[in-house]
Amino acid sequence: ANVPLIAPDKDGQLHVLIASSTDDQLVSIDPRHGKVLWQVDTGGPIRFAPSTENGIAFFGADDGWVRAVEIGTGNLLWKTRLGPSLPQIIGNQRLISPHPIRTSVVVANEIVVAHAGLFPSQGVYSVALDKKNGDVVWRRRLQKSPQGYLLANKEDRVFVPTGRSSPYAVEAGSGKYLYDLPSPGGSFCMLTPNAFFTGPGNLPEVHGYGQLNRAKMLTFRGRQVAAGRGLIWTANGSKLACHNMQQVMAGQQDAVQWSVDCHSKNAMIVAGDEDQQFVIVAGDREIDFFSARTGARVFHVAVPEGLGNVVHLAVSESIGDQSEILVCSTDRGRVLCWKGTDDPAEGHFAALAVPEFKHGVQRNERMNHLGDQALKS
Repeated sequence: ANVPLIAPDKDGQLHVLIASSTDDQLVSIDPRHGKVLWQVDTGGPIRFAPSTENGIAFFGADDGWVRAVEIGTGNLLWKTRLGPSLPQIIGNQRLISPHPIRTSVVVANEIVVAHAGLFPSQGVYSVALDKKNGDVVWRRRLQKSPQGYLLANKEDRVFVPTGRSSPYAVEAGSGKYLYDLPSPGGSFCMLTPNAFFTGPGNLPEVHGYGQLNRAKMLTFRGRQVAAGRGLIWTANGSKLACHNMQQVMAGQQDAVQWSVDCHSKNAMIVAGDEDQQFVIVAGDREIDFFSARTGARVFHVAVPEGLGNVVHLAVSESIGDQSEILVCSTDRGRVLCWKGTDDPAEGHFAALAVPEFKHGVQRNERMNHLGDQALKS
């Protein structure tokens, strides 16, 4: 939760979307001045950032419903319950559905796919919905317990992480099981045209697979990984390294292109074009920019003292007259934004001259609110 997602509405205006497991809301923030544009309330925690397409955000919550909302207005387009209608239960000291949505909602062509439920003995469901109206396209009961962000590729495949057990692949059009990807588990997954990555599971490692239907596991030390344009970057808290993907898949020992000292491992993303591409790594209050090709440290920004440590990052490209922006969320519920600048004196990003947005409420306030609701029911 509190993972920032930067997405345009149908008119091209950028929004910073924050899904919260604290106050059960999806919130849109205007990145220009930090103003809250709208918020959508649900009946349970939202565990994952939404998926977006054509100005629409799709997401699920622990109340068991998948929703589609307009990014520009926050208007609800449709919502669909994935599991059966049953009385709520207690989960993490909260009232939730017996079949909460514990995966992201992924867009796969004309459908969206999500999963509901916790334990196979109590019912876990994989469901595809028509993205236009939320109608059920197919539903399958599972003997697995999916958890994490779903991924889809152009070959009609959906990849499903399952926490401590192995991720697996299904056919998007039908939900038919295809194959497992042997792994120690983990709720993190990443898909590139050349490989699939998952982890970290119970070990400080990320695992990569080349040929997906004949997977051979490759191990990368570290809890952060990014990949693209034939390269793989890893961060383990002591080193930031770049690997040649083709050489890694071929099993060559000299696949590391560069390695530099880096003590950050909270979050990592890669952004920019081929001529100027950056690996952006966060640790505690520090955010460092490294050249993706050489490993040289080229820029640095910091979260002001007292606002918490960085836990998530997001970056956008420039759209029209809107400059690129960098967004982070912290472990104290703060969301901060920097805008891109071409002024060499200011560096690559300059802090916006607006107060940061504080997201979420204190836990005791939330519990009192739930207690009041329980007394009234």
